[in-house]
Amino acid sequence: MAEQYKKASLIICRAGATTLAEITACGKMAVLIPYPHATHNHQEHNARILESAQAAEIILDKDVSGARLAQSIATAMEQPEKRLAMENNSYALGKRDATEKALQLCLDLLGKSCGRQGRNASKDEENALLCF
Repeated sequence: MAEQYKKASLIICRAGATTLAEITACGKMAVLIPYPHATHNHQEHNARILESAQAAEIILDKDVSGARLAQSIATAMEQPEKRLAMENNSYALGKRDATEKALQLCLDLLGKSCGRQGRNASKDEENALLCF
C-alpha cells in the first residue's frame, strides 16, 4: 500500500484507525467517509480528529454522491496550496515510528513476564520473537 499512497494526490476512504495511521504516516490529504455502522461510531470520531487538524475532509455516508465526490476531488486538484497545507497537517499527525514502538512495548512486556528486560532476552527467546 505504501507505493500506492505515494502515487496518490488524494485518498478517498473509510476512517478506520489503521487506514488513518497509514494516511497520516504518508502525509496525504484524504476525503473520509466514515463507516456509519462502526461500533460506537468510532470511524466518525476518528475522522473528526483529522478534520479538526485540517488534514482531511469528511463526507458522511448518507451524504455521499457522485456529485459530492467530484466536488471534493475538483477542489483538491484546483487548490494545490490547500491540498499541500492539508498534507502537511496530515504528516504532522503521523506516527512513523509506531511499529518500532509497538515492537519495543511487546519485547518489554515479554521481558517482564519472563523475568528479563526485553532487549536482554536469551538466544531462544530471540528466536521465538522472529515474527516481529
